[in-house]
Amino acid sequence: MNDMYQIPKEKVAKLLNLFLAIALIISLLGFFVDITHTIRHGGVDMRNRVVGARLLNRGLDPYYFKWSQGQDEKLLDPMDKPRTPVSRVTVPPSVLFLHTIIAELPYIQQRFLWLLIQWSALIGSLFFLTFNQGQKLTSKFLPSTVLLLISGSSFWRLHVDVGQIYILYVFLISASYYILQTTNKFRNILGGLLLGLAISLRFPLVVILLPVIIFKKFKLLLATVFSLCLCLLAFVVVTGQQVWISYFSAMTITGKLAIGKAQLAQNVTSTPLPSMIEGMNNLTLMLRTIYVNSSIQKFVNALLKVDLYSNHLIVIACVSLLIYSVIIYYSGRHNITKSTVSSWDRIFLVGSLMILILELFIPAPRYSYNNIQFLIPLFLLLKNLDYSETKSIILLSCLILSFLMMNGIFSWFIYSFLIGEWGAIVIMVVMSIRLLKRMASQSANTELEEVIQNGR
Repeated sequence: MNDMYQIPKEKVAKLLNLFLAIALIISLLGFFVDITHTIRHGGVDMRNRVVGARLLNRGLDPYYFKWSQGQDEKLLDPMDKPRTPVSRVTVPPSVLFLHTIIAELPYIQQRFLWLLIQWSALIGSLFFLTFNQGQKLTSKFLPSTVLLLISGSSFWRLHVDVGQIYILYVFLISASYYILQTTNKFRNILGGLLLGLAISLRFPLVVILLPVIIFKKFKLLLATVFSLCLCLLAFVVVTGQQVWISYFSAMTITGKLAIGKAQLAQNVTSTPLPSMIEGMNNLTLMLRTIYVNSSIQKFVNALLKVDLYSNHLIVIACVSLLIYSVIIYYSGRHNITKSTVSSWDRIFLVGSLMILILELFIPAPRYSYNNIQFLIPLFLLLKNLDYSETKSIILLSCLILSFLMMNGIFSWFIYSFLIGEWGAIVIMVVMSIRLLKRMASQSANTELEEVIQNGR
């Protein structure tokens, strides 16, 4: 960063203000585009959660329900296929319970409310990640860059258009990161409560605890495990045990559906659907874009004609995470118990990357809206990157190219989306390892200097 300060700070500040203004303008334009999409399209992924929450309110099974004529149109998901044994609801009952708060509102109102929630969660996440940055220049450069790359991306357009929920998980993790960097004496408890809640809403997030263990943050670990158990117990009590049994049963079938191995119902005729549902005729409409399923399961099946079942994917995912964990441990083994701000950076950086790695192995379609989970590791890498090092700049350039690829710059090549997503994860993993090695080296040098000084 020393090269940057060869320019007068006043000019740098003006350039960053201009950069921030451009990022805000692009974000604002994106927000208006999202409003247009909300009016034109039906939020196909949001619809199944709304229907699931309404079914939960009525004591019906959200995971095996099939709508038929004569039933309330509020319980109709027009994208659901009659022949599949399960519904399209794939979130756990914990998410459905939270959604019951607004589920009975007219659907069009929920669409706009969820639009505001998604954008608020995005801005809130950037606020939590940025708030504790000491340098004014850094506090402008980082959110501007991330806001530009995320809010202007095609995957954020898709996330908002279909009404996805991944940004909520990012928000909770970002809030935990913010709290843990404060001087509040209860920061481990509060940060753990948020992480436990996030995990109870999406179970794969549990891998964020691996770096917590590696870097020996046991207070946070205990608080998170306690919060997770408390949240799950509360959700089981309020929703009932049976719906959870139904959820795990349905997810097993959903995994088989992803590779075409689930048994479909025979001699089932499609039920004629009303032309207007809750006063809307666009519930099956969505953003026109290229939909690429980037899951490992789909890729192996398409390329090698090999079916990977859930148990295979679990083993491969565990091996991948174990290898990364071992590398991380040995890369940052110096002073891993030392409590500094950077220690939280490496925990949340590694944890967020582990989430992205695990997401590739989940036996379900993985579409580009999942990429909103790049937000945290992208921010933390940009924050800690050594901009004076040539290799770091090369890796950053490759990362930006990967982001452009996943946003369709080479859309004529269908695999460019997949290469962009997988490439971004690989590059970030490499950058995280190099970052930890640099931090360990700096720590070792500091210790050596202290020993020399004490010797004098």
